Amino acid sequence: MNNQEELLLLQERIDVMSLQILQQKKHIQSLQELLGTAICNFFEISLSISETKKRFCYENVRECYGDLVYFYGSTVPLQKATDYNECYNIIFTNDYTNTTVNL
Repeated sequence: MNNQEELLLLQERIDVMSLQILQQKKHIQSLQELLGTAICNFFEISLSISETKKRFCYENVRECYGDLVYFYGSTVPLQKATDYNECYNIIFTNDYTNTTVNL
């Protein structure tokens, strides 16, 4: 096998691997969308940011809040939460990094 043939084989392998990576990215994106739907559905039933945090094992309310805003594209749905004010205050106070509140 000469260098030209080896290069062609390597290019074919790269092309196949690129296609596989693209397929995996699409699969991951669909799983993320599915998870986002599940999180939003749970939130709509519980109307609680802290319960949603617990259910989906978020490390803190800030991460949960951020994902909910991302999934909804707005903070408006979150304002219906029974614990909205409490979570909002925890997230947006200057003391957030020092707080040990585990909602």
